[in-house]
Amino acid sequence: MDRLNRIIALLLLLGAAPGVLAERPSPLAAFDAAWAGYQAGIADVELQFGCRPRRYRPPADGPRRGAILALHGFSACPQQFFQLGPELAARGYDVLVPILPGHGLLPDEAGNEDLSTVPTAETWAQAYGGLAVQMNDIMLLSPGQRVVVGYSLGGTLAINAAFRDRELYERMLLIAPLIAIRGGEFVEFLGDLAGRFPGVRDWKVKPASYQEICDAWTAAGRAGFCDYRYEHVPALIQLTNQNRDWGRKQRLSLPIQVIVADADSVISNGAIEALVADQRQYGPVELCMLRGGVPHEILTPYENVEREMHWLDQFVSVAAAFATQGVTDDCRI
Repeated sequence: MDRLNRIIALLLLLGAAPGVLAERPSPLAAFDAAWAGYQAGIADVELQFGCRPRRYRPPADGPRRGAILALHGFSACPQQFFQLGPELAARGYDVLVPILPGHGLLPDEAGNEDLSTVPTAETWAQAYGGLAVQMNDIMLLSPGQRVVVGYSLGGTLAINAAFRDRELYERMLLIAPLIAIRGGEFVEFLGDLAGRFPGVRDWKVKPASYQEICDAWTAAGRAGFCDYRYEHVPALIQLTNQNRDWGRKQRLSLPIQVIVADADSVISNGAIEALVADQRQYGPVELCMLRGGVPHEILTPYENVEREMHWLDQFVSVAAAFATQGVTDDCRI
């Protein structure tokens, strides 16, 4: 009944009065209008080119099988799905790639990054939770299969969206998901504390050496920001904690494919492996490890400057097979 009420409310908001419905609109009309409404809602926000929300459409001459929601990582943008998004669409899916809250704003005239709306300890629930609810409402209107894909923080948000409506998605693909920060609970505790402490919360998180790497990414065309502060860390931790709390009450049962990198220096692969082992009690799940010194930055050449992405073709193959067909792979690439 809750889902039916949501559909009715969404149709009314989209102007689907009885007289309009009598005209037998396309089954995609409400879905199209809802996505257009989301885009219109952020039309006045000045975004970097690679940070504008993307929709990849399936071939017009083939069957449409459903919709995929793809969520990018922290400090980055929809650009991270420039390679995978078209591949998923080519297999018959509408692929929606929204922008995470507070991300992708244009820098000022002096080149300073605008981090004024990146979620913090005070705003994370409304920001990240609000996007999860909004995207769920849009996906609810899509005919066919519904799949959610998330990379890094986007993986955390994908899990959050799945918890909010346990019957909405057919399956979930998690790519290097932020289940826990590398270093574990103690590092998370310190990060959360620093992000709330006056004077410290405004400090940059990354050292100068990382700044040089990120500047090189930006020079190569990478969209997003580099200079995030400690005040942004509690938002990430609180979102993961919310997922953990919900998971203790009731596990997800949809099929899940997890893909991680062996040389990831950002997230805890150990926490992911433990979660996967535990999750097998509740639903089908497979873990795929990308080997050969693969970094956290799995998805895009813009974050692999002067590094050959030897894993990319195989990654796209595994990711697309699961996202579009539900084919799991316990692989060691």
